[in-house]
Amino acid sequence: MLLPDQWRTWVEVVARNVAAGKNGTWASLPIPLLVRLPLAVAIIVWGARTDRAWTVPLASMVALPAVWYGGLSMLLAVIPLLPGRGLERYAPAVAAAGRPRTRSATITAPARNTAAPAQNGAAAPNGPASAPPTAGPTTPAA
Repeated sequence: MLLPDQWRTWVEVVARNVAAGKNGTWASLPIPLLVRLPLAVAIIVWGARTDRAWTVPLASMVALPAVWYGGLSMLLAVIPLLPGRGLERYAPAVAAAGRPRTRSATITAPARNTAAPAQNGAAAPNGPASAPPTAGPTTPAA
């Protein structure tokens, strides 16, 4: 591990924050970590089994070493993950096709330009392929 002293300092800071949270100071919620950790695990397991992505930020907030009132801001991450808020509202076609099980399934490579090369052998421009030229306006036959 790089910088072992820094890791030790981080553990000490977390331990001090947990101890301060037990006392219920004005800036922290007095719920012990040993009570909140199993609750956070239960929330994650339930959310994973029932495909509820909004449980991840909720469980993350519950599992904080010390829940200071500022940590409650993590609950804002729940809003776009609620049903009817995320994909269903802003990308209905994607939601109708079904939610992908993994994030990697939603990442696709950008489409490549498949335009044919120009007549003189020069490479086609990198813009979108244009429609072939027409012979000109047509007039109805008399």
